[in-house]
Amino acid sequence: MNSASKQRVCGVSAVLALAGLVGCSGVAAESVSDEATASTSQALWSVGSDSWTKEWNSGKTDNLSDWKEISCYSTYGSDFLLTGLQAFQDSGSADNYIARLRGKCSGHTNLNGAYVQDGRHETELVFSSDYKGDGDWTEVASEDYPAGVVFEADLWNDYVKTLRFETVHQNNPGLLGPYENPSLTPAVGPSGGPIIGPLHYLECPDEYVVTAFSLKYDTKKGKIRHVKITCRPLTD
Repeated sequence: MNSASKQRVCGVSAVLALAGLVGCSGVAAESVSDEATASTSQALWSVGSDSWTKEWNSGKTDNLSDWKEISCYSTYGSDFLLTGLQAFQDSGSADNYIARLRGKCSGHTNLNGAYVQDGRHETELVFSSDYKGDGDWTEVASEDYPAGVVFEADLWNDYVKTLRFETVHQNNPGLLGPYENPSLTPAVGPSGGPIIGPLHYLECPDEYVVTAFSLKYDTKKGKIRHVKITCRPLTD
């Protein structure tokens, strides 16, 4: 073998050596230690099957629909989280309410110790009544995790006016909590100006993430009357 060939072989072997597979000489390296294997295992995230829910109810029951939902975990797989909500304004009422809602689920993968969005996205309609416009999205950043949903209700706590996510960011598996200072995504929905209605916080427990969003709405007036989030544990 000439020197150029040796250099190419050594170069390839050096790359493999970084993975702990082959030495530069081309001879298989010793097997990875138990400690290294355990460390690699601990660096992998996964979403658990246990579920936890939290909901808000206006108490209004007239003309109430069945549950309408987007369930990322159940529909698309255990590696999908809820990462987006698109709110549409009512068609012309002075009440300013969300009359149509779409949701987005995003697939995640383990990468360099983090659990990040991998480019797989699925959107679906949650509900629709008499709306106008194209709607606006509020979305979770690719390196963050949905830890809850915050919404503004009207002054009388009868219906939902705006929605946004609470998000957290942590690259260490199993160390997402406590959720003491979550960030907020931009609010979407026809608030009509500064927040004047009560805010409601549907928050996951520490180290849980949002995998589903559900609602019931008034089928005659088109207003969201009852909302619920489903959270599941994100651990190593």
